[in-house]
Amino acid sequence: MMNNYRLMHMGSSRRDGAKNGCALYVRKSIQQGQLSFVADNSTKGDGVYDGNKLCELSMFSFRMNGKDYRVISVYNHPKNKFEDFYRDLKSFMSTHELDVERNREKGCKVFVIGDLNVDVRKLPLQDESSTQTQTLSK
Repeated sequence: MMNNYRLMHMGSSRRDGAKNGCALYVRKSIQQGQLSFVADNSTKGDGVYDGNKLCELSMFSFRMNGKDYRVISVYNHPKNKFEDFYRDLKSFMSTHELDVERNREKGCKVFVIGDLNVDVRKLPLQDESSTQTQTLSK
């Protein structure tokens, strides 16, 4: 089906059998070692989420063809409010200098992947100048 790709677990936990992260199809030409763990939002930064964390975020980096890339793997629990999810994601990205303008200057591409569990039909109506609408549409 996807002969040039393999399935890879994108989770930051180094604990065997950890139930976190997301699966990602990666080109076979990208070696496992080329993807480097950068950070996550677990309490100790070790990928172990104790309790019921509603939004789990892990970041990985890789370089390909002379360009830098960041992949943010997301698991957002369906019961998490959009406002809380947006705040957590924005805070994580700001902490790790992944805002749109800074990355545009650096030429770094950022991919947000995973299980977002955001039902856009249930979001409050917002005008076009709203910060959240602008940020999500970039």
